[in-house]
Amino acid sequence: MTRYDYDLLTTIFINLNPEKTIKSENTLISMLSTLLSVNIESEEKKRVLKDKYGIAMSVELEREVSSMCNLSEAIEENGIEKGKTIAIYELVQSKDIIPKVGAEKLGISIEQLKNDMEIAGFTFSN
Repeated sequence: MTRYDYDLLTTIFINLNPEKTIKSENTLISMLSTLLSVNIESEEKKRVLKDKYGIAMSVELEREVSSMCNLSEAIEENGIEKGKTIAIYELVQSKDIIPKVGAEKLGISIEQLKNDMEIAGFTFSN
């Protein structure tokens, strides 16, 4: 018997817009939209997976679904924090707030604010 080792990687991108794809006729797209939605609570996702898609919830699968819900919430929170940071950078750059206030809002030193702003492509001036 010949043994072959394969090092293959296949990547698939699926653009999910829950408002449009959650009711898709494509079962995979609809299920993924439900599973990855940030607007559906973990318990509701488990119920839908069981009732609509016939996926029995084992303890391990329940843990994985909860973990995915936590991940999507963390991603959303991260995006919100980045948005707040960029807004503060813009306010400091436009001199609508002084650097000291911006640094305080971000919980960092003025020097760190200066470095972070420059790395992000903003201009910093006292």
